[in-house]
Amino acid sequence: MKILFVYTQRDQRSRHEYERIAACAPEGMEIKTFAMKCSRQHFDDLDINWKTREPKLMAMYESLYEAAQSCDALLLHNGWNLHPEFVAMLKTFNVYCFFDDPESSWKQSRHVAPAFDAVMYGNVSSRSQYASWGCRHLAHLPIFIDPASVPSYEEATSILSHARDNDIVLCCGITQWRKKRLAGLIDAFSDARVHGSGWKAGFISDEGKLDLYRRSKIGWNIHNSTGPINQRLLMLAGWGVMQICDNKTGLAKFYDLNREAVGFDTIPEAVELTRCYLEHDDERRAIAQAGYERFHREYHPSRVWQTISTQIKAWMDAPDAKKQAPITLHLPRNRGARAPWRSFKRITTLWLNKQRSSAEKKIQRMRYSKAVIDLDESIYIGRRTPYHPGSKPRNARLHPPNINPGNHSDEHHIEALGWAMTVLIGPAKNILVTGPGDEVFASVASADSSRTITTIDQLAQADSRTLAGCDLLVCLLQQGEALETMTELAAPAPRFLVVLHPVAPSPAACDDFHALLTKTYANVSLSFPPDPHVPWLEPMNGPAEISPIIADCRK
Repeated sequence: MKILFVYTQRDQRSRHEYERIAACAPEGMEIKTFAMKCSRQHFDDLDINWKTREPKLMAMYESLYEAAQSCDALLLHNGWNLHPEFVAMLKTFNVYCFFDDPESSWKQSRHVAPAFDAVMYGNVSSRSQYASWGCRHLAHLPIFIDPASVPSYEEATSILSHARDNDIVLCCGITQWRKKRLAGLIDAFSDARVHGSGWKAGFISDEGKLDLYRRSKIGWNIHNSTGPINQRLLMLAGWGVMQICDNKTGLAKFYDLNREAVGFDTIPEAVELTRCYLEHDDERRAIAQAGYERFHREYHPSRVWQTISTQIKAWMDAPDAKKQAPITLHLPRNRGARAPWRSFKRITTLWLNKQRSSAEKKIQRMRYSKAVIDLDESIYIGRRTPYHPGSKPRNARLHPPNINPGNHSDEHHIEALGWAMTVLIGPAKNILVTGPGDEVFASVASADSSRTITTIDQLAQADSRTLAGCDLLVCLLQQGEALETMTELAAPAPRFLVVLHPVAPSPAACDDFHALLTKTYANVSLSFPPDPHVPWLEPMNGPAEISPIIADCRK
């Protein structure tokens, strides 16, 4: 099998990185590379360039079409710059890879991925998104890292025994998505070595960063939202640095928690874990070594290539893998009298789209104090947001599917919701779960092996002693007509997580839900998933037309 490895080339340096990655393919795999020498184009811009037949794009597509003629499969590694209509013209088995979900899902991957024969998603928590878009063949793909950026396995003795005179390292920029979480960590550990855009210490050279990894004991890893997904996830392990990483549920898909890496959901957890492992160096060393071995066993580029080869072969051999006949290539260039008009139309449309997008963000920030692209980190920094009944709705990050009352029967939503709710578990160890979707929640929550999770068919099956003895009671996907009875039965539990899918989503439903729960529990906070297929929660400070609503109730 011959694979065409397609990537977007930023500069000569990135080209060398991808060429080294391709060279890591094991013997027996034939990898042909194709560099798209252009900047990343969001789908709206790409669609305009495609429809107006932008000359450079058409020339690149012609070259790519020719390169694909001698290949069996095409792997679009970073998910940009291939238009769905062009993909339909290729005879190869086409695989889409994307590493910018969910931040770029609604402006990129959701438009493009369904046109491919299969998807290898980079964000381990994004499967439910692609499944909801109708993508049939799905598999997770660990992100590639440059093999020159990590030591070889033969250097294990020198790497793991090297003197580590720096306690904590974090190399990432400050972004609007993770600013508050990063600030919480730095406030607790002011002597941590932190580099990147926005930090006082500024950028660090590649050589300096690798040397810093070699000398560091603990490496923090904070994502923009869901994950894990970034290269730090693998590079820290590859340098023998013990990793303390957010997105604990997703981290368990990569590493054995507390044996190969340590996960957290909230910043207070991360602070406590960092202090703990700085004081227990033998435990830290053992975790760092196990993570190092796991990296070389499964996540080195040579191992990732083997995963890709095995998966694509299985897909191509499947009975439903037969491709339709490719469309004949027809990519007319801009020529003659039509060329100036196409260029004018393209430039004008691109400019108008940018102005519209900028105006929408400004209006949203004026109306809601935040824009659609802004994330609320309150839950993840351990802050409970008060709910104000009867106030003006202020939740801006809503996608149309959120007001769909049929979400409760959507299996992809149930998967994402179960994953998202794990961030609310906190220190609870003895957890009782009931309701449709209980097995999904129990499965993802059990990533932390220190938890004891019991599922029951109906809440009425648990007596008051059992409820009082658990740390947390979780009731999933309950309908409005059973809510009052369920709340009465849950009263003995010290903490209560409950999900409501209103029959008719409305601001009044939020107020009624909150009022009912506060009759039994003194402290009730509400949250919601901005996208029903993304495992991320944001607090609700007031009523909104939304489904589902998640309540965290405490005595």
